[in-house]
Amino acid sequence: MTDPTSSTQPQDPTQDLESTLTPDQRQKEALAAFTATLHSVGTNLEAPLRERATIINTNALSLERQEAELAGARRCAGEAE
Repeated sequence: MTDPTSSTQPQDPTQDLESTLTPDQRQKEALAAFTATLHSVGTNLEAPLRERATIINTNALSLERQEAELAGARRCAGEAE
């Protein structure tokens, strides 16, 4: 007589897949998963840093323009005296 619970419980498909993989295939799969995770984390960290770099660059250009305007205003003030 067969066990009635064995036919009603679904089998885990990953368990069958893992049992057929060689150690080399498992290592390659693990490396691919790890690399994908690192890529995802890197992308999530990179976006705010790129935004900050853009803001810093924009601010630097604005500061340079203001410094040039201020230097010009000082020259004009010095000539007026």
